[in-house]
Amino acid sequence: MRIFLSLLVSASLAIHASADDGWQKARWGMTKEEVAKLYPEAKPETKAGGRAGGEALTVGLYLAEYPLVDGYFHVGFLFNPEGKLAAVRVDENNSQPREGDKTFLRLKRLLTERYGKPVREDPPEPMVTSLAWHDGDREITLTQILDGLRETSSITLTYNDRAKVTRAREAKEAEEKSTLERL
Repeated sequence: MRIFLSLLVSASLAIHASADDGWQKARWGMTKEEVAKLYPEAKPETKAGGRAGGEALTVGLYLAEYPLVDGYFHVGFLFNPEGKLAAVRVDENNSQPREGDKTFLRLKRLLTERYGKPVREDPPEPMVTSLAWHDGDREITLTQILDGLRETSSITLTYNDRAKVTRAREAKEAEEKSTLERL
């Protein structure tokens, strides 16, 4: 039974992350209308979605109850200022009691099985763990944030256009180097 469940989860993760230039059927550069046709159950939403590849993004559509691994996740389709799909963020619907550690470790194992060893493991910060894998034209980041006060954790999977993320990271590193040289 345990092997069957593990295979089912692996297959689920593989299907949900099959496109190397987007997420599932959605591709980078699609409009909100094109993504909505692919995911008719997606709901419209307009709120800040953070930054990716140096661009300010807006969540334009979301899937509220997306089954993945041990529970349900919220999927946000993030669009750049030109209205083109630039990233997809998959978040836990709710922070979990420290049981979330098991979900994080399970996702890490499944992503490592599929994509190999992470290409980036950000230096550990207190209460934050972040890993990244490359697959074709995308970067997949798995992040866990622990809240010690409430003894909960939250998990986020982010799918980004790899070229944009790389350019933004290089620009940030060049800026930091320039700043250090001026000190």
